[in-house]
Amino acid sequence: AEASGRGGAAMAARRAALALALAATCTAAAHSRSEVVAHGNGHVRSSAAAALAFLMDGKGDAPVDDAPAARRDTVKHSERAADGRAAHRRAQQPAPGVIASATLVAGVALPAHPARHTKVGGSVPDFEAQVWSHIAAARKGGPHPAALLLSGGDPFFDGSHLRRVARSAPVTDWYFMAAVVSLILVVDVAVLQLLPETARTNIVLLIFWLLVSSAVGVEVWLRMGPEDGSRWVEGFLLELVYAPDRIFVIHLVLTALNTPRRLMPKALFLSLIGFICVRFFFVLGLASVLERLRVVPYAVGVWLVYSASRLLAPRPSLGAAGVAATYAGDSRKAAGDAEKPKLPLAEPPQAGADEDLVDDVTQAPIVCALRWLLGSRLGEFYDEETEAVLTTVRRRLVLNLLGVAIFCLIAVELLMGLDVALVKNEALNDPFLDLSSAVAAAFVVRASVFVVRDIFNNWGLSQKTLGTVLLFSGAELLLARVVRVNAVFAAFVTMSILASSMLVSWLLSEMEAKT
Repeated sequence: AEASGRGGAAMAARRAALALALAATCTAAAHSRSEVVAHGNGHVRSSAAAALAFLMDGKGDAPVDDAPAARRDTVKHSERAADGRAAHRRAQQPAPGVIASATLVAGVALPAHPARHTKVGGSVPDFEAQVWSHIAAARKGGPHPAALLLSGGDPFFDGSHLRRVARSAPVTDWYFMAAVVSLILVVDVAVLQLLPETARTNIVLLIFWLLVSSAVGVEVWLRMGPEDGSRWVEGFLLELVYAPDRIFVIHLVLTALNTPRRLMPKALFLSLIGFICVRFFFVLGLASVLERLRVVPYAVGVWLVYSASRLLAPRPSLGAAGVAATYAGDSRKAAGDAEKPKLPLAEPPQAGADEDLVDDVTQAPIVCALRWLLGSRLGEFYDEETEAVLTTVRRRLVLNLLGVAIFCLIAVELLMGLDVALVKNEALNDPFLDLSSAVAAAFVVRASVFVVRDIFNNWGLSQKTLGTVLLFSGAELLLARVVRVNAVFAAFVTMSILASSMLVSWLLSEMEAKT
């Protein structure tokens, strides 16, 4: 190098770097699974041959990637934005050094996922610290440019998103996930929904679904390795962090439509199936399409603030007897006793509810809109005898209020689940881990809705508590693009409002007992 001057020094350094990269490639390939090497051996062999030729004569350019198809079989990345993940799904021990070294030899720079860094000395990556750092830095309602970049700007349903989802995991993992979800749904319908409807049962079911989700996370960890397992846990925890707002809005929908207690399990079960379908469309690219509209968070924020203002605004008290009489008379008048079957209407307010804030469910805005849209095809009653969504009235099939409640719950999942779907797309960029963690968290969220309902009823919390939570959530969505709102902090504030209301209610009850 000293004899040939600066040009010779640069050439020697270049040869040494390529030699080290080639050695790293051969070492990583020797320790990887045979099937990973089988998929990528053409790419590694061609890159190694080009590098050896370059080292021998010192002419030509750095070797290029002449086998993109082989690399696509081993690297899980989007067709438009490769993320550099090298661990194959069927490999029990991921070997991230294979693709990293091969692309270095080939002269291709793939952007690495931030959770793929390893410690100095080749030790196991600190996945736990990475997971907690990502969750702690999650932003509520903020812009998601990375999610739009990863979508590649492809039109929705053009086929590229579906191919990306299918390639994110082996087909056996998709079959396994479908079998597990189907089994859980069958057990839920055949066993769990038949349990007695008590507060203790709902708490036990919440713990049960947390244990089931933990078992699924352990299975993912064992099947796919610690890296994908930790990222699945990250997606699951992100779902729980973003869930409190959705839980209270679901409670608002069920309260506003005055859904009977015995029909709530069916309404939430059917909305759970709708949630799974919505999340599947989100990973197909629907989330990026809605994000480009830029009006969804503002529309949801305005609706939440409006709902909160109605709950927090003072209203004249009618008394228990006046509310019950007005409620029964107006409901039957709106339903039309002469034209509607003798089916139970929405049940009277439950114990613990704020009677001053009870409205006629038939005058709810969503019911009025559907009445204008469907006309006589809308049945303004609940069919508690058959628990049907569609009821035959005078030889005509009508949609009853249970169908209206299910429609509203699915709309809540669509609009309020968009934020966490985009955050997970940026953090994971893996449709299989994204969808599976969302499905597992959905069962936990549904059980939490029953627990929150029991808290409002048993602790005597008024609708002022619900209005405060909705006001805070709506302000978050309206100001999220201007002020950075931490998701963990927002969840903590929401749960603190509920806990403070419970504490105040308990103190008041103790004071009344002493007097």
